[in-house]
Amino acid sequence: MKAIVANLLIGSILYCLSSNFSVSANSSTQEETQPKPLTSAKALQNDTLFYLTPTVNLEVQQDVIYLITPDDKSYLKQIIELDDWYLDDDVISINLIKDKFLPQDKKSQIHRGETGDFIVGFHDTFWDGWTSENKQKYWGLTTIEQWGERKAEGFKLNKLNYTDFGLVLPEGTTTLTVSGGGKRNLLPKNDIVGEFEDFRGGVAYHQGFADNVTMGLGFVYEDFLSGFSQLTYQPDNFPLQATISVLTGEEGVDINSHLQLKPSKDFLLNFHSNFQEQKFDLHWGLADGVTLTAEGNSKQETLKAGAKIAFKNEFVSFLAKAELDNNNDLEWRVTSRLGNFQLIHATNAKKSNSEIKYNFGSYSDTFQCGIFVRYNTQEIKKEQEDLTVWGWNFNSGEKVTKNRYRWEFEVGYGQGTQGDGVIASATTAINPKLFLKLTYEDISLRSDDARIKLELSTK
Repeated sequence: MKAIVANLLIGSILYCLSSNFSVSANSSTQEETQPKPLTSAKALQNDTLFYLTPTVNLEVQQDVIYLITPDDKSYLKQIIELDDWYLDDDVISINLIKDKFLPQDKKSQIHRGETGDFIVGFHDTFWDGWTSENKQKYWGLTTIEQWGERKAEGFKLNKLNYTDFGLVLPEGTTTLTVSGGGKRNLLPKNDIVGEFEDFRGGVAYHQGFADNVTMGLGFVYEDFLSGFSQLTYQPDNFPLQATISVLTGEEGVDINSHLQLKPSKDFLLNFHSNFQEQKFDLHWGLADGVTLTAEGNSKQETLKAGAKIAFKNEFVSFLAKAELDNNNDLEWRVTSRLGNFQLIHATNAKKSNSEIKYNFGSYSDTFQCGIFVRYNTQEIKKEQEDLTVWGWNFNSGEKVTKNRYRWEFEVGYGQGTQGDGVIASATTAINPKLFLKLTYEDISLRSDDARIKLELSTK
């Protein structure tokens, strides 16, 4: 079995690396025939995405683990309508019942004109959270038309949220927001008519009665009809913005309020309140590189306070974050660099990760290499497990994002409470927002069984 797994690993790693090197190859040397997609995953067969074509056959699918790390859920859902992917417990979870995987095309298009703008496709509703707990993405059309001599600018059409952030309009300016749609793509590629289910929509009218007072009226339909009225006040000589919304619906009248205090670019305090919960968040830059943070939620009974310290120059960089919650659980992370040395440490109530790296530098301006030691601990089934891994790292030297390389390869040896064995991985950038990682493990924190992990990640 390990021989089969090793062959699969080597073949897939070679493909991952060669797919990046081939970018700089002459186009005349590329294959003209369409590659055959791997597995039956619908998302991987979409011409607008990518193909996986390892040179080996996945005949040991029962030993292959597919893993999704949904740091950016809205982007990952475009490509993970698969039959054998599961979610990593250590990252943000996706509610498979409420969210469900959306249709393939999640993109939205924004069009701006002289008197108004509109967005069509998947985007947030401007009444998010008003009428239900439904946070599911919304496919539809939203348009904002403006009238008046002084126009308001800076509308983020894909993130309108009149609940938490009421409009502030110049005196004499009016806007009309109209939106309608459903929970599924109404224009699928293979169906001109499309589906029209779970209709939602809303209309909102706002007018600036003075330079510091804006009023709004409207209604929203989402399972039932709700009406709302809204008042936003922003004093001239005080850095406060206050929004009060009165909502009517099936359960009577609800009052939603939002206060935002921003006396400077270094201080921001938000407070939200309704009949169900009160919540706040604070960001306070005490000095250059020093920020205090706090947040709380009465419904979830959570309270956190923390600090962030950061500084950087050509030779040294340091970033430290720490948070303490109301259960006295401390979570903190340190990332530092001194010349070619790098130290990373992160810990919370259940696990800790430490890593020391030394980068030898570039080789012929084609790749970089270095060595590393990692030490990880985690509480699993009330037992404290640990694993130490030391090995070599090779990367492209060229970054596609601030912290990610075009390709990266690691090979090492691990030893811990579960035993010891070889660990190897290859990571390649499919595009600047998506990364594919293939890992072979003889040993892990949880077991000493050999396994393969195939990860899609936006981190």
